[in-house]
Amino acid sequence: MALIQILDEVHEGVLVLEPRDTYDPAIMGMVETFDGRGVVYNKAKLIQILKDTHEWNDEEAHEWFEYNILGTYMGGHSGDINPCFFTPLEVE
Repeated sequence: MALIQILDEVHEGVLVLEPRDTYDPAIMGMVETFDGRGVVYNKAKLIQILKDTHEWNDEEAHEWFEYNILGTYMGGHSGDINPCFFTPLEVE
């Protein structure tokens, strides 16, 4: 089963970025905490989506991401948490 199908099945109570057809390709999976569950996005893919969608450079896309996505409070409901953003660490 594809991740998007799984997400559709558990969508109730899970906060996702809208529009879904734009941002869903950056979904990596789900995360669970004591406070609830949420969606994990690949930050690099989100930045690339912003660059491609709006024809922005790296700086414009990062600034928009930090202010409008990372800095947005979407929670407050029982069992849901804000989306999380994954950045892999490079180990040498």
